[in-house]
Amino acid sequence: MIQKEKKIITLIGLSIFITISIQVYWNINQYQSNRLMVMNDIQNTFNEVVHAYAERFKATNQNATTDQILDVIDQHGDSIQQTVNRILKDLEQIDMKQALLEKRDGIQITVITHHHDLDSLIQLLDAAMNQKQFKIAYNLATIENGQVVDEVGEHLSEKTSLQAFSKIEDFSGVTFRLRYTNPIRATFIKGLAGLTSSLILLILVILTLFYLLRIIQQQKQISQIKNDFISNITHEFKTPIATVSTALEAINTFNEQPL
Repeated sequence: MIQKEKKIITLIGLSIFITISIQVYWNINQYQSNRLMVMNDIQNTFNEVVHAYAERFKATNQNATTDQILDVIDQHGDSIQQTVNRILKDLEQIDMKQALLEKRDGIQITVITHHHDLDSLIQLLDAAMNQKQFKIAYNLATIENGQVVDEVGEHLSEKTSLQAFSKIEDFSGVTFRLRYTNPIRATFIKGLAGLTSSLILLILVILTLFYLLRIIQQQKQISQIKNDFISNITHEFKTPIATVSTALEAINTFNEQPL
């Protein structure tokens, strides 16, 4: 009985260990999958913010270019309007820098150098990150010809942080880099439903196995009580029976006058 009980306890312990191991393995894989999904969400958010910034930057610089062209045109009459219309049309179709570098009749051209306002970009990024509830530290940098030319935000280690890059065709040779901390909180929130269901299932399995062990122990106690009861009853029956049997044997043996 003791050996059988040990085998049952060992089997229950092994079942609990296997169940926990499977759940831990599944949760680790689920965490990695959710982490990649969060990183993709951050990359997409960064791309959207950079695209919105590019549109705003382009519109702002187009207006500034128009004002400068009007200031330097040295022609009069209808030719001014025609020239301005032609240049503005070119600005809508091709890169601003290329359009300004083209020589026009009697027009003095001023070239405007791209200077990106990372403070404005990081404000757009802050709004987007707050909207998507990404509670992470990050910084922004502009990279030209493989070199960082400007950087704003938190100072983060390259070894412990993650990176995302975004590039706009209108900004030739300019790449925006987003460096951010590991999105642990966002990853757990994304996989909260799966983690909760896994924990509930694990708790139910463990409770069921412990309940089974308790029932086995109760059955063992009941069986022990039954055996003790039968043993006591048997003893109580054997005592008078043995006494009567001994008396009868004595009478038959030592009585000279048989009954």
